[in-house]
Amino acid sequence: MTTESNRTRITAFCDIWPGVWQQQDLQPMLDYFTDDIIWQDIPGESRQGKQACVDFMMPFLKKARYFRMEPRNILVEGDTVMVERVDYLEFKGVDTVLPVVAVFEMDDGKIKQWRDYFDLNMFERQLPVS
Repeated sequence: MTTESNRTRITAFCDIWPGVWQQQDLQPMLDYFTDDIIWQDIPGESRQGKQACVDFMMPFLKKARYFRMEPRNILVEGDTVMVERVDYLEFKGVDTVLPVVAVFEMDDGKIKQWRDYFDLNMFERQLPVS
């Protein structure tokens, strides 16, 4: 794929999330992944394969009222796409805002690796004390 194709593909991926939440359907997410996708939240854990990604996302899909990604900057070098973005998520009844930097490694238009870098403490400070 070309650099511009990878940019377009990742921009479209960032745009799917409100619909995923509205439809309560993760299939649009899976359509962007290779079968052996590796997705890692840093500082969190890594998951490999589409089913592991579904297993990770289902609790969020059920507990959160909405989620959307707002890309701020996208840099592309061949099959590597970096996105500076802000995530908006209603979680545990609270509207949260989280800056994130994502690195996507593409393979023929699909996401082969996805690494999200964010400050978990920043997210947790926005949630109610349990």
